[in-house]
Amino acid sequence: YSVQLAAYIREHEPGKIAEFREMQYQLTQTMVDHQMATSIDLYNEDFNIHPKQKSELGRRLFLLADKYSYGSDEIDPHSPVFESMSIDGNKIRLSFDHIAEGLQGDTKQLGGFEIAGADGRFVEADAYLDGNSVIASSSKLPKPRHIRYLWKDAPRASVFNSLGLPLLPFKSQSK
Repeated sequence: YSVQLAAYIREHEPGKIAEFREMQYQLTQTMVDHQMATSIDLYNEDFNIHPKQKSELGRRLFLLADKYSYGSDEIDPHSPVFESMSIDGNKIRLSFDHIAEGLQGDTKQLGGFEIAGADGRFVEADAYLDGNSVIASSSKLPKPRHIRYLWKDAPRASVFNSLGLPLLPFKSQSK
């Protein structure tokens, strides 16, 4: 079991923590018998890389261990992960896996989503929950092609599953 890096502000090389989180996730997908919990939402006000909410992080690791070490099949212990996207005009619809009994967040405005056109320049997106999907768009971008979520060193999580597990940071490109 491992823990994905928490929100953290570093003076030099901004954006490197977000890239490292992505590498952590990709690596765990290639390893047999390895699971990862995230601490992306367990930030300190001073963005110390060691979150103070140790009991919540312990709960997340227990959920994984309960399934993979002890064989429990009562719940899906994973944070939601990006599954697919579709583009309809100026909107991107996102689908996710590991949502438990559904996604939770502000139904009017979710933070942390950014979209880009073919040029790859990201702008903040207006995003909201639509059932268990997220719809993202921006009046500044009539033809979105790419999307990312929590792609900063110290982001604020805004989407969770019914177990209180945050959506993992991700980036994607349309195919």
